[in-house]
Amino acid sequence: MKIIYNTKNTQRKLWIVGDSFTGVSKDCWISHILKYFDGNSHYVSSSGSRDMQTILDIFLRNLHRINKDDLVILCIPTAQRVRLPRKTPKDDVELSNELVLANHKEEYKDYFIGLFNYQENIEGKELEEPLTGVAQKQLDSESHWTYSINSSIANKLNFQEIISSLKKSLPFELYTFSWSYDFDSKIIESKEFLSSKFNWESLHNEYERTGGKSGFKDNSHWSTNGHFEFGNYIMSIYPEYFKEEVINEIKYPN
Repeated sequence: MKIIYNTKNTQRKLWIVGDSFTGVSKDCWISHILKYFDGNSHYVSSSGSRDMQTILDIFLRNLHRINKDDLVILCIPTAQRVRLPRKTPKDDVELSNELVLANHKEEYKDYFIGLFNYQENIEGKELEEPLTGVAQKQLDSESHWTYSINSSIANKLNFQEIISSLKKSLPFELYTFSWSYDFDSKIIESKEFLSSKFNWESLHNEYERTGGKSGFKDNSHWSTNGHFEFGNYIMSIYPEYFKEEVINEIKYPN
């Protein structure tokens, strides 16, 4: 396999905002593409069970920091997710080579927590009054109508039109993808579309492939191979953002 990268502008920055699919580890897709990114800085915002509105909000709050030569990647989850207001905002820096000072981190905050990431009476995860101390199970049981509203066709279409308008208006490249089937791939590349472009292997797929020797049963997150495939896909559709380097015979990590 051969991928060709072009050197253009080393002053550009890579911005990534999403849920657990943008969590950073040694073998994740983000670590993979950062090896070849043709820029001098990066910022990653990630939180498990994060909803699509919070991801959009974090992106919009950072608009004044994003330059025309930057590349922005948003991971959009299923539309049904519910967000809850944190009592105390948390630092929203999953990974950055710039935000090392406390006063810098103060500018990057996450004001919400996903319903399924919330745990009552856990320091740092408390909710605003009058929700402080309310059990997660209770909130979940009372969120039926919220799930239905968030998953509605009207909500999905509205969100897609906002993303489409932003892509047409902003001076920098904005790429959006989703691990769900909720969206029109012409606007937000869905799991259905992406699965036709590369080998989408989840940890559950790896578990089945290896007869339970590796991977995790019923876990839909990418395996190491899945991360590797997606990272290569990103570099293939945006070659101008990656270094001029030829990689021959790319081998899977496992």
